[in-house]
Amino acid sequence: MLTDSLKTILFATLRPARFFENERPVDQLLTWTVYGLGALLIGGTVILFATALIHMQEIMRAQEAITAYYTQTGQIPLYEDPSPWKFLGFPVLWVILFAITAGLRHGAMAVFGDESRNFLTMLAITGLAYTPLVLIAIFHGLVNNLFPFASAVENSLEIFYRSVAIMLVTLMGMILEARIAVRAFQEVFGQNKGRAVLTWFTPWLCMIVLYAFFRFFGGN
Repeated sequence: MLTDSLKTILFATLRPARFFENERPVDQLLTWTVYGLGALLIGGTVILFATALIHMQEIMRAQEAITAYYTQTGQIPLYEDPSPWKFLGFPVLWVILFAITAGLRHGAMAVFGDESRNFLTMLAITGLAYTPLVLIAIFHGLVNNLFPFASAVENSLEIFYRSVAIMLVTLMGMILEARIAVRAFQEVFGQNKGRAVLTWFTPWLCMIVLYAFFRFFGGN
């Protein structure tokens, strides 16, 4: 079951048009997502925790070097918790993100008057669509654990180059997430492309509105 579920979510990630063109029962779609993403999140957590535990001293030294560099240059120190225990919350944070995103998109469909909406289906689609970002997060954490910013003081460009690389890879993951979600909304819920894009964009719109609100009114 786990192997088949992992293959299924990877196929949905790589070939969303082929995957979603066939109608599938809600319980089957949700089962694949729960088993596949559950295995991915738990496996990723174990890998990240183990590598962080093994390389904890190097990670702590790298964090001290980064803090010293930013302090010397008069900038706000970039602090990251070096403890491996932080990775135990990795799957919980993703599940919360899945639920919030699915809830907002389901709400958008209600506003649009889409009668085909179903929260469990939306939750399954959201989980499948987020698979590239989950993989990127695991890869990013693994790279940071194995190759921490140890030379930050001697070579400050290392932080810049790696930050740019992370941003570009994350952007690619977001594009893949959008592609999967929009295609799924079209095939599963029968939305046209414009409405599917708006449904996908709803969480981002809410985040922009909240940021603007706290940015302009939070200080008063």
